[in-house]
Amino acid sequence: MIRQGRIGPGDGANNGGNNVQFCPLHERAQFTTWDEYPSRVLLAQEPTGKKVFDQIVRYAHGKKDTHTKTGHLKYMPELITTAPLREKGIYTVTDRRHPWIKGYLFVVDNPYVTVTTCRRPGKLSIFNIGGVPPGTHTVEVWHPFLEPVQRTFQVKVEASRITEVLIEFHPPAPPGGRTRPATPKAPPTKKPA
Repeated sequence: MIRQGRIGPGDGANNGGNNVQFCPLHERAQFTTWDEYPSRVLLAQEPTGKKVFDQIVRYAHGKKDTHTKTGHLKYMPELITTAPLREKGIYTVTDRRHPWIKGYLFVVDNPYVTVTTCRRPGKLSIFNIGGVPPGTHTVEVWHPFLEPVQRTFQVKVEASRITEVLIEFHPPAPPGGRTRPATPKAPPTKKPA
């Protein structure tokens, strides 16, 4: 959902957290806006950039006065809906009015997905994925800006037990793109005269 220039979950139409949502394979994704002006929603597959959806959504047609003068949301926004999404993977969601904002839609073929909710540096994100059947499963880790230390790993789930996993990320690259300090070079040696 797009609200006031932010792409977020809103109203439970799609599952997920801020800027990252999930959609079951072969289902439709829905978008809306509470913004006063129309937004043009673009949905593209990653990493190819293939556009799969491009449509304008409005808060309300010609009924902006109540919204802007009173501050109350008298009218429900319209929803725009994609065709069924037939390929799993990562899709980017952008809005032409707010080109600096990008959201992500994951089309998945199983219900065992989540978004961690901690947004404070240095704090742990705790998440729970319930109903996972016992057995060995592959965990896949993704982040829009950070590189996981291990993108996929195996985890053994036992019946009626809590399984803990530690997910770590490499530190972000500092300005200039170097991921670690440069190795100091030895000073040049002087040639004998």
